[in-house]
Amino acid sequence: MDTHHTLCPGRSSEHNPLPTRVLDLEPSSDADICLYESQGEKAPYACLSHCWGGFQPLKTTLDPNTLSKFQREICWTDLPKTFQDAVAFARRLSIRYLWIDSLCIIQDNDDDWKTQSALMAEIYQNSLVTLAASASRGPNDGLFHNAKPTYISRELSSITQQPNHYFIYARSRLLHQKVLLPLMGRGWVFQERLLSPRFLHFGRDELIWECMECITCECKAMEGITERRMWLASKNRFLKRELETLSPRDVGYSWRRVIHDYSEMGLSKEKDVFPAISGVAKNMPPNMGLRYFAGLWEKWFVGDLFWTTRNPNAASRPSVWRAPTFSWASQLYVGGSGRNGSSGKRVLPFIRTLTAGSAGRERK
Repeated sequence: MDTHHTLCPGRSSEHNPLPTRVLDLEPSSDADICLYESQGEKAPYACLSHCWGGFQPLKTTLDPNTLSKFQREICWTDLPKTFQDAVAFARRLSIRYLWIDSLCIIQDNDDDWKTQSALMAEIYQNSLVTLAASASRGPNDGLFHNAKPTYISRELSSITQQPNHYFIYARSRLLHQKVLLPLMGRGWVFQERLLSPRFLHFGRDELIWECMECITCECKAMEGITERRMWLASKNRFLKRELETLSPRDVGYSWRRVIHDYSEMGLSKEKDVFPAISGVAKNMPPNMGLRYFAGLWEKWFVGDLFWTTRNPNAASRPSVWRAPTFSWASQLYVGGSGRNGSSGKRVLPFIRTLTAGSAGRERK
């Protein structure tokens, strides 16, 4: 996979350790799979990024009828269509192990969820590729879709100019907008995409490939680019070794750009606002000695207090407290964390530090 890209890891990913649990796609049966508890061994694996769709028909729980049963066997017919397609595609790539959140994290065990969610950065960064069900709204929609006939290239004519023969094809223009892909509006998926070395979108009408060096698609309209505003923050913007080469100013800009996109995305659980971006936060350069406060960094804290909402009428408070009011996370669907708004004027903050103490005796 992209062996000529210097920023993209090659099959050396096989030297990365497996996550705590993975799906073994090569058990005794040719079709059925099983849940495998890894023993610290190293091997290449793929991840699946998908929309839960409000209801997950198949997930791992502490119930012996799921956990212990899944460790023995997961029947092919029990898998929702998206999972079946992901297993089949990974097998075509000769990848034996697949990580799917709903099956590889014990869903009714808070301790396991906290442990595994803290490892999200490593899980996606160490994968060989993430398969993204970008056009699917739920687990039963599958990865593959039939493209509209107008988007399929058709031969119009041919020209012969000896010794060459040329064919002329035409098709309707595809729109490459993230709003057309349901998966791209989900908060957890944002860091899955940023952290994965390769992210393969299964779109409605074509495949879209993202890696650390380019974004490209079947129609070639996105060939070679690394970032489009109508798309999302570039993946290589938060590649750990690239961040370490940037100036503090550029690192701060990268974080604000990420929050600008992330803060307008949806979360099934509002309280997940920080866990769902924690993997990206962990990639901030350790040599800068940065301290993190509710989505803001101490180094740029004063200036970043000037965050704004893109549409004040659409922003609202979460139903349950999740962040102090100085943080962009105190609002839902901010979608605009620009430091000084869009006026183009430079804001010079004036700060007065105040301290307060108790006037009375502490209550025993």
